[in-house]
Amino acid sequence: MLRVGYGVDMLRLVEGRPLVLGGSEIPSDRGLDGPAQGDVLIRATIDAFLGACAHCDPGPAPVGPEDELPPLEALNRVTQRARYLNYSVVNLDSTLLIGRPRVSRFLDKMRTNIADALHCDPLQISIKERSPEGIGPAGRGESVEARVVILLATKADN
Repeated sequence: MLRVGYGVDMLRLVEGRPLVLGGSEIPSDRGLDGPAQGDVLIRATIDAFLGACAHCDPGPAPVGPEDELPPLEALNRVTQRARYLNYSVVNLDSTLLIGRPRVSRFLDKMRTNIADALHCDPLQISIKERSPEGIGPAGRGESVEARVVILLATKADN
């Protein structure tokens, strides 16, 4: 059985916070204003993962204002529960909408971080960077948005 999930997250960039995307700290004078490290890529990945395995009821996503787990730990926690229920990642495709800073040189590290948390090969993870060219908050450098699609495989009976 195959299951598809979609996740999206966007946070405002603010001064005085580190910029963390895909579990990697990116040199920047501004970071994301959100819970824990505000990692929109991990938060969108968790949304997509939970959406894909909705019928297994893995519980609420372990991210949000009430829970300050580091993003990769939160993703790992969701993944562990889903693996117990026989879900495995086929592939993940994601896009970061970010005007600045440019993050292309960090994409391989982000890919490895996410693959480790999802217990899959980095070749199953795609992360793309797109500049909105001055359109909207991300294009003006005010925010960062992540969009994620994930395909999971399940075994009906074990």
